[in-house]
Amino acid sequence: MYENASDVLRAQPKEQLLAAMKQTHEQWGKLTSSRVVSSSCFPNEVRFLIEAQFEKALAGEFTVLRVPNKEAHLQHFEIFPGPVTAPGGANECGSRS
Repeated sequence: MYENASDVLRAQPKEQLLAAMKQTHEQWGKLTSSRVVSSSCFPNEVRFLIEAQFEKALAGEFTVLRVPNKEAHLQHFEIFPGPVTAPGGANECGSRS
């Protein structure tokens, strides 16, 4: 996961990022299910608001992927207590095939 992170995340010491990931796992437990509540697309960036059920609690996740070319890189991840609600329709991502 670290190798596929954006330059912004990899600018932090690897040990710091891994420690944060371990702390998150200890607090929330294993992911059991999730659903995308909202997605927003911008040039070179995709944002997701996700409701996620973990072993220990329901949470919200805000994820930003940087897409400088054809490959997405994790740029930001935030987790907070759920449930998650969001108005739909604003800049929702759609298929671009």
